[in-house]
Amino acid sequence: MATTLEIVWRRCLLSDFGISCDAPTPLLCDNTGAIKIANDLVKHELIKHIGVDAFFTWSNCHQKTIALQYVPSELQLADFFTKAQTREKHRLRLLKTQCFKSFTSTLSLKGVVKALYIPESLHI
Repeated sequence: MATTLEIVWRRCLLSDFGISCDAPTPLLCDNTGAIKIANDLVKHELIKHIGVDAFFTWSNCHQKTIALQYVPSELQLADFFTKAQTREKHRLRLLKTQCFKSFTSTLSLKGVVKALYIPESLHI
């Protein structure tokens, strides 16, 4: 519900700035059960304990504010920031997002800056 609420809020903010959002905002989800529940209110009776969240997301799906789309867990970008990663998965994600070049260039620049600003007497 928090993500749906964030999308609704941002769309209202854009609307206040005069920017129209006619197409639904895609919301990527790796849980097929949650997508089915949000798209089908009939299943709502089976999930009474999460009724408010499901109904809010369902209503925004049917108002075409959001469009729930499935994405496999390994391609879910949010997981990179919220779950532990192996070294290889971390490197792969950096390469896919093209952050690796800027990261390595930042490291080399730090070395250059360090060499420029540290007096000779302090070099080890």
